[in-house]
Amino acid sequence: MDNWKRVFAIIWTGQFLSILTSSIVNFAIVLWLSLETGSAEVLAFATMAALLPQSVLGLFTGIFIDRWKRKRVMIMADSFIAFCTLILAVLFYFDLAKISHIYVLLALRSVGSAFHMPAMQASV
Repeated sequence: MDNWKRVFAIIWTGQFLSILTSSIVNFAIVLWLSLETGSAEVLAFATMAALLPQSVLGLFTGIFIDRWKRKRVMIMADSFIAFCTLILAVLFYFDLAKISHIYVLLALRSVGSAFHMPAMQASV
């Protein structure tokens, strides 16, 4: 296999798994919030926490990503998102999860995505 095909396959597989697991986490959070609170307001705030940081930071992250190594940015951002997800999992496992924790961790995951997505798009 040519080197570029191997690299592309690795990136594609990693992105597929990353997007799949992020979608599963987001679905689980929406389901938990719906069952726990039954409140559309809580879901709206969770959506804002998940989208607003990425929308605002996305205007500026491209400047930094162009100066940094894209591969490193992608690895660091994905690791940060995974770490936030791990914290969520631990909170749920020990039944310590509160809505405020979810808001904060969704916002932090969104910050990671604000760096990851442009780096990935610029790499392909």
